[in-house]
Amino acid sequence: MKPEIIDNFLDHREFDYVKNAFSNLEYSPIPGASGEETEILHWNYYSVKTIYLNDEPVDESWGVIRDVFLPKFHLACQYKTMLRVKVNFYPYCETFHKHPYHTDQDFSHQGAIFALNTCNGFTEFEDGTKIDSVENRLFLFDPSVKHRSTNTTDAMGRFNINFNFF
Repeated sequence: MKPEIIDNFLDHREFDYVKNAFSNLEYSPIPGASGEETEILHWNYYSVKTIYLNDEPVDESWGVIRDVFLPKFHLACQYKTMLRVKVNFYPYCETFHKHPYHTDQDFSHQGAIFALNTCNGFTEFEDGTKIDSVENRLFLFDPSVKHRSTNTTDAMGRFNINFNFF
């Protein structure tokens, strides 16, 4: 499955609501974004807030996902059930870094990444396909295909929502 890009996925009102809802979350730092380190260095981490995991909501912001995104997923793809939802924050750094390739799961399923802001960060696939971080852009892909994230050098951070579903 080649990534499918949908720009302006949400209308302006919905996008403002989502951006506001996820702008003040408390994120947990995860060391070793480079795949080589286990300590948090200036650039070598990202932060995550898990919203939905193991068939249940784990954060009160699930209501925003349920009310705004799920109806649109029913229209945009063959959505049946959510596996995981998390919000990622990749911090600004003076030097641009690409993180190692990874898969979200080892079985084929649907995934989506929704950009909460525009920056020079991107998601890259092993075949060289790059999807830029553009505010209000959603792209659909198979997260069992190797891909990687980046930080940003032109914004406070790179913020996105990562969805895994059937």
